[in-house]
Amino acid sequence: MPGMNMPQEVVRPLKLTLEELRTGTTKKLKIGRKLLNGKQEERVVEVNVLPGWKAGTKAKFDGAGNENEDGTFQTVAFVVEEKPHDGFTREGDDLHAKVRLPLVDALCGPSKPPTITGLDGKTHTVPLPSGVIKPNTPTRIKGEGMPKRKEGKVVGKGDLVVDWDIVFPDRLAPGQKEAIRRGLGA
Repeated sequence: MPGMNMPQEVVRPLKLTLEELRTGTTKKLKIGRKLLNGKQEERVVEVNVLPGWKAGTKAKFDGAGNENEDGTFQTVAFVVEEKPHDGFTREGDDLHAKVRLPLVDALCGPSKPPTITGLDGKTHTVPLPSGVIKPNTPTRIKGEGMPKRKEGKVVGKGDLVVDWDIVFPDRLAPGQKEAIRRGLGA
């Protein structure tokens, strides 16, 4: 509309999975824009998502938006948003995952070490903390998190952090309670 001040930058969300943010990807996005003559145009832009991008990262396209009264075009900025993941959360460059562990395994150690499948599909054996594993005790697998970016380059990776979710039984029989008391010296 004549006389309206239009913003120079239009911001749109770019929702990406943790997998896409870990490996990088190319997204082709359609942008519709209005011209001063009343016509509409559509164009396709490519966003080259680099490994390790974080939520809040902007990809800008100068001149891709609506036409301003002075004949210039708005900038369109796509801002990265992380889609929720069923198994992982991201904290900085680290990936966090909860691994369920029965109480007996937390107290005595599991019969075999637990494994976890990372975002890349690789299966990792999770090293166990020494002694009794307490709820929410983290275990780190170095270098299996998200790519770290510095000055436009990947400079390593964060960690995969396993947070132990200790599963307590719903009930114990009287004999089990007594055996636990004896075993724990209570």
